Amino acid sequence: MRGRARADGRSARRQDGSGRPARSTARQGATTSGGAGVPHVWRPSDLDLLDASGVVALQRLGGNAALSSLVVQRQGGGAPGSRPTVRRGSSGEAAAMVQQKLNAAGETPSLVVDGQFGALSQAAARRFQTAQGLVADGVVGPLTWGRLDSVAAGGGRDAQGERSVDAGDANPVGQPRAGTSIHPTVGTGQTTSGPAVEELQEKLNLAGATPPVPVTGSYDAATSQAVTAFQTANNITPADGVANNATWAALDAQGAGSTIGRVERDWREVVGGVGNIGMTSRYTWEMLPRDAPTQIQVRVAINFNPDPGVTVPTAQWFGFIQNTWNNYAIVNTQTGTVLDIDFAPSAVASGGDRTVNVHLGDGTDRADADNWFVLDPDPANTVPHEFGHLVGLRDEYQQTADDYQTVTGEAAPVGALTPGTGNATPTQIATQIEQASRTTNPTRAADTLAVVRSHGLQQGAFSQRVAQAYQRDFGRGLVDDMVARIPANRQFFIVDPFTYSSASLMGDNRVAPVNAPHEHGVQPRHVSEFAEYVRDWGRASNMPEAWEVHPRPIAHILGLVARMRSALTPTP
Repeated sequence: MRGRARADGRSARRQDGSGRPARSTARQGATTSGGAGVPHVWRPSDLDLLDASGVVALQRLGGNAALSSLVVQRQGGGAPGSRPTVRRGSSGEAAAMVQQKLNAAGETPSLVVDGQFGALSQAAARRFQTAQGLVADGVVGPLTWGRLDSVAAGGGRDAQGERSVDAGDANPVGQPRAGTSIHPTVGTGQTTSGPAVEELQEKLNLAGATPPVPVTGSYDAATSQAVTAFQTANNITPADGVANNATWAALDAQGAGSTIGRVERDWREVVGGVGNIGMTSRYTWEMLPRDAPTQIQVRVAINFNPDPGVTVPTAQWFGFIQNTWNNYAIVNTQTGTVLDIDFAPSAVASGGDRTVNVHLGDGTDRADADNWFVLDPDPANTVPHEFGHLVGLRDEYQQTADDYQTVTGEAAPVGALTPGTGNATPTQIATQIEQASRTTNPTRAADTLAVVRSHGLQQGAFSQRVAQAYQRDFGRGLVDDMVARIPANRQFFIVDPFTYSSASLMGDNRVAPVNAPHEHGVQPRHVSEFAEYVRDWGRASNMPEAWEVHPRPIAHILGLVARMRSALTPTP
């Protein structure tokens, strides 16, 4: 949200020290047009998916420079032998990059990426070397660099700035609150008609309902009986024919796909150290046409509630949403099946999936999922950002290092290694911030912001050193203290340097993160949930597990190549 809300949880982190989880292939690379002027950031791993036709398509879209950039990153950002040896006592960018890569490789708890290679970093390097069968001396030389590059590709800087380090599968979707389901309860006294019922009926049939349930979208006796039979077979109590959380969980666990669904996700997040931020996101998705889908459509019905005298620019706002979001497709690289991922907002006079209050504003107001402003200075970004929340996506700004890695699939970046202004030490700056922010100071918000700005603090390694000095000297977390001491409407620019923000659409356009200049707009991870619905459907239809998300032009090229290859392959 461009406005803030609260969630629970603080990441336990070692200072100078260690770690994190799962691995994947989401690293940044060349940028090409994803349609409607929205850039797509190519991953080096995408080279593995392209044959000669795909490479030609990439050259045409991004040029030879783009392709060369990918090749360089595929090699891990440069020959390992060209990198400086990092050992205990080393400092600077190379030390910080080792910390990044160790975190991406799974060091837990994660190291603070501060560019100071101390005892904890040395111990983490030894653990990595042991796991890789190397001499565990804690010294990062050519062999260890090579293994780090292999496990966690990317890193370093080029003409555009810092490149991200692949740290695992991204999970940008808001996680449901404990005890809730993303599915509405279906049955007597609950939801009895519509997409959720159709989804239930299709999934019951795939789970083996006998006799099959007619897919009507209406909860009837046949549906109730099928639900009861499924509950009994799966030891779900009570077996009363009402599809509750446990019933949906059992159906989903069996991998039962469908061509339509209803999502109602109650989720929370932490932003800028403030917890319990969140909402309930509601939308309907459907594959069209049902018999041979060429798109998955995501529908959100918005009930705009304007202030008196305010006219809602509905067409303009919906145009921003569709131009920004409707640029990806999912392709099966074996069958050539392509489904465009299409977002279709609509305006309704009452009810709907979300009520959005519309205000005139004065150009300085901060929008959130519930409040949009006609005079927003950047509606082309703000409106699509808030729409992202309506379909369940988390914010990607002012995150802890661990949350940043979870939501983006990238290790917390190196960022700024020095203060932007002056040469004050981290300890001196931490002391100035603590003194300025004391609750006995009536001008603490302005004074604290003045300290942050006077040193030109930006997100990255140096600011993390300031935060560590604050923790060491005052026994409290810097961000936690600022949230407790500074009025909520004045915290944003004070805490920002001590957090991490992506440069994607779900980041924040009020700050210019130095961490991920290669990443812009909507990213493949932001449509991953909708791609999963297609994968589930494909699995139920016995299609190969070969689905990939790409910008629409590339997806259709890959689909064409796959179909041509299939047509030319002799039938055994």
